[in-house]
Amino acid sequence: ERVMLYEMVDEASLASSGWSNGAHYGLLRPDLTPKPAYTSLKRLTSLLAEPNAAPFTPQGLSYTLSGSVANVRPYVLQKSNGTHYLVLYQDVPSWNTSAETEISNPTLSTTVNLGSPASRVLVHSPHSSATPVADRAGPVSSVTVSVPDHPVVLEIRH
Repeated sequence: ERVMLYEMVDEASLASSGWSNGAHYGLLRPDLTPKPAYTSLKRLTSLLAEPNAAPFTPQGLSYTLSGSVANVRPYVLQKSNGTHYLVLYQDVPSWNTSAETEISNPTLSTTVNLGSPASRVLVHSPHSSATPVADRAGPVSSVTVSVPDHPVVLEIRH
């Protein structure tokens, strides 16, 4: 899977010419103020950053998902200290192109069942907070989270 970012800054020249298609795809507005997507992406990359980490071979994470899992997509990452990051999101449209309105998708109650208990699980919602929105002390064998149409990240410490 790949993530593609179309533009860094909205193109004011396109918007002022009356052609709106493509004028608002940036992470920043024409005056360089951040849009919500910029803030979310900054929080997510800050959480996952590991500057100057020595090369290592990532280990898999044993887990299953249960409950409401339709359209829920997982993505597993790991830092060199062994901490796993399980990114969950709903792979559904969030913008109605015909009406040019946001689609309000309900969150899904999804349970993450860990193959081996974790010592701690922190839940991050980069879209809404720079700090964890939940913290579970171990041993943690399962965690139920509300999965929206934007990333929620489980920081799984072993």
